[in-house]
Amino acid sequence: MMRGAGLRMGGGFGRPRPEEDVRILNPRLMARLLLLMVPYRWQLALGLSLMIVLAACGMAGPYMFKLAIDEGIQRHHAPMVVWTGVAYLVISLVEFLCRCSQGNLLARTAQTAILDVRHRLARQYQALDLAFHDRQVVGVLISRATSDVEAVNEFVASGLVSAITDLLTLVGILATMFVLHARLAAVVCLFLPLFVLGLLRFGRRIRRAFLAVREKVGVLTGTVAEQIAGVRVIRAFVQEARMAARFRAVNQDNADANITATRVMAQFVPLVEAIAVLALVAVMWCSGRLLAADGTASNAAEAVTLGTVTAFIGYLNRLFVPVRNLSRLYSTVQSAFAGAERVFEILDERPSVAEALDAQPLAPLSSEVRFESVSFAYPSAGDEASRGTQAPRQALSDVSFALAVGQRTALVGPTGAGKSTVVKLLSRFYDPQQGRVLFDGVDVRRATFRSLRGQMAVVLQETYLFSGTVAENIRYGRPEATDEEIEAAARAVSAHEFILRLPQGYATPVGGDGVALSTGLRQLVAFARAILCNPRLLILDEATSSVDVCTERVIRHALRQLLAGRTALIIAHRLSTVMDSDRILVLDGGRLVGEGTHEELLATCPLYGRLYALQFRDADVRLAAGEGHPSRRPRRSG
Repeated sequence: MMRGAGLRMGGGFGRPRPEEDVRILNPRLMARLLLLMVPYRWQLALGLSLMIVLAACGMAGPYMFKLAIDEGIQRHHAPMVVWTGVAYLVISLVEFLCRCSQGNLLARTAQTAILDVRHRLARQYQALDLAFHDRQVVGVLISRATSDVEAVNEFVASGLVSAITDLLTLVGILATMFVLHARLAAVVCLFLPLFVLGLLRFGRRIRRAFLAVREKVGVLTGTVAEQIAGVRVIRAFVQEARMAARFRAVNQDNADANITATRVMAQFVPLVEAIAVLALVAVMWCSGRLLAADGTASNAAEAVTLGTVTAFIGYLNRLFVPVRNLSRLYSTVQSAFAGAERVFEILDERPSVAEALDAQPLAPLSSEVRFESVSFAYPSAGDEASRGTQAPRQALSDVSFALAVGQRTALVGPTGAGKSTVVKLLSRFYDPQQGRVLFDGVDVRRATFRSLRGQMAVVLQETYLFSGTVAENIRYGRPEATDEEIEAAARAVSAHEFILRLPQGYATPVGGDGVALSTGLRQLVAFARAILCNPRLLILDEATSSVDVCTERVIRHALRQLLAGRTALIIAHRLSTVMDSDRILVLDGGRLVGEGTHEELLATCPLYGRLYALQFRDADVRLAAGEGHPSRRPRRSG
């Protein structure tokens, strides 16, 4: 079974944002956010109902004061004062219970929704092909699944329903104020356009500020992940100070972005407060004039009572509560939009290599794997904007060969010849631009991923071990394998004795990426993991180049037994590991320049001869492999 790809530090998305992305409210983005909530519509409807009850309670409070003053205090009607007090107490109790219920309900609904979003992101990360992961910074992807999703959570938990409730409350209070006194309500309405103008004035700035915050958080997370992953290299080259300075710069950029966003909001919120104060002063001034002219009012509509004024001021204070909430909520909404935009950017990504809709399972490999006139070029490096302006990097050009079942085929050539590209095309991590890759005559593009990759196991030069125990890593490709099968696989690659020397044997934790194990033992564990799957095709991509000579001999001895009768593709720089292969393919510059046995290639392929001469200068010494070759012994070139 295919091992997981290692962490890569590539470029970010870098897509230019269209102009509509910085509008105050993006209707398309809002619609997509609302669609996320469709599965939870009943919970949200219940939460909204509770919020409406809360809003009604809020509007009933000032009216109780009007009744208490006008009908109770001024008329010396004590029971009315008592009953309005009791009613106000009941309203406050209902408000308290509704607030507790809706807060708990919305929090649970939001967490469930965000749980689903994170699951979708995790599945998407696994579904996207290597072309996507090769150009990404790991920390940025982590940031999108953590802080960006959390921003959406804030919108769901405290933004969506609160915004609807505040708007309903605003409309309800205005309507009640017009019923109480139309002239005073008209005075209040004169100040609402100022709020709208302020929103339009600061809206775009707030949007851009929070987009910048989300981007800087991603860069910061990426930098942290990169420096943690590369801590050994940093220390080995004594670059701690330079990396600290780099992090300080990135951290400062993040702080500056947050300060900018805070500064914009710090200007906007006081503006709303100032408008509220002006409206209150205007209402009090008009109320004073109306009270003073109580006996000379020209009509009943202009008459005002002390209770009406008291209730009106209470409503006015409550009117600007939702206004203040909406102004503060605006930052939450914009932060959520910025986070949602980055989340949807991932979810909208489509793999360049996808399983065909009519894909069929491959039968077990029984004849051959064939490359038929295959040409492949990697996508241009850089961001989306620059793609198409740079020439793609040609990796393979019109390559044809066959891997016969039961044979060991080696693939050699200088660095950059295209050897690892062959593995990626075999595994269908990429598709060729020209030609076909065939399994028993079936184009791999017509096969399901599981049936294709399930028939092969790959051991790479830089093996990746997951956090967990040694046994769990060997069992990774076959979760149902028994302890006896795990031990048998370890014995088959001569890893059993090494594992038993560990503090807890097979139960020894390997640490992140297997740091608790030596390089050689990590490689042996990777071999055991591959063999446990019993693959039809075993691919070794420079699998022994990172181990010491003694460990390499152990592995080579085990491989002679394991590869007997098994279809294998062995990629190596060290010719000593592949000279006894049934066939050797020689690549150079993406072209197949030689094919045959070791002896045939020495006689017919100049490049192979040069590679051999570089590694074995003395042609008369016995080869390290020894078996099936002249009595020669190699002397390493350094």
